[in-house]
Amino acid sequence: MPFSLHPLPVIARITRWLQSLRPRRPLKGATRLANWLHRFLPPYQGVVRLEGGMRMAVDTRFSAERTILLFGSYQPALARLLREHTPPDGHCLDIGANVGFFTLQFAQQVGRAGRVAAFEANPALAERIRDNAALNDFSHVHVVNKAVDRQAGQAAFYISPQPGKSSLLGEHVASPTQTIVVETIIIDAYLEQHDWPRLDIIKMDIEGNDCSALLGARESLTRFRPFIVLEYWYNTPTAIAREAFALLDDLGYALEGLESSGRRTLFTWRGPHPTGQKHIDVICLPR
Repeated sequence: MPFSLHPLPVIARITRWLQSLRPRRPLKGATRLANWLHRFLPPYQGVVRLEGGMRMAVDTRFSAERTILLFGSYQPALARLLREHTPPDGHCLDIGANVGFFTLQFAQQVGRAGRVAAFEANPALAERIRDNAALNDFSHVHVVNKAVDRQAGQAAFYISPQPGKSSLLGEHVASPTQTIVVETIIIDAYLEQHDWPRLDIIKMDIEGNDCSALLGARESLTRFRPFIVLEYWYNTPTAIAREAFALLDDLGYALEGLESSGRRTLFTWRGPHPTGQKHIDVICLPR
């Protein structure tokens, strides 16, 4: 259905205005509203304009993209935090990039003198990131269709019905639609291969494998001390969590938890963990 005739873009004018009144956190009930509209309205596929004039192709059959259309952002507390820490000419890694919302945000802020690498193991999503970067003429975005881990090689990758929830960890994907074999890559090797002179930000959200991936960045963290936000799953194996957070502690990082409301709290991976909560975004601040 054309943009001008579809009800979702019309509704989005209202929901985006409401979101703009509270830019640091999602509207209360936003997810419920998006899912309710999805039940009763036909899906929308098309290009929408985001903050700062960015353009992005969305498909509202998928929950993250419904949120982007309706509210003009994704995880607004995290989006705001990353904007505050992204310098002009910066060099940024978006690991677990989905359809590229944060990739585009990084690319817009750093400008053409900066670099953005978007890592996405799902081939269909990697292609969509390339398309979204091309929509904005962001030639300084490099899309890497590989999974980030602590070792290079090959691994099984489980595709979720919601593609952005796919993972190297099969136990994290309920009823996978497909299992494929993907190449794995480590951050240190990528930065060395592409001769990055700096690294300012790592944003990582790879459905439970974040601590393992971080351990493949030991040299890069030591050399560049980037600002990091990763998603920590409370069921991460103790040995891997201990090693990852010991690395951050040795490098002098301070850790905070970032709630979806934007509230920041002290974080410790040892717990106790909130009842019913599977994961939390962890802000890693170089001191």
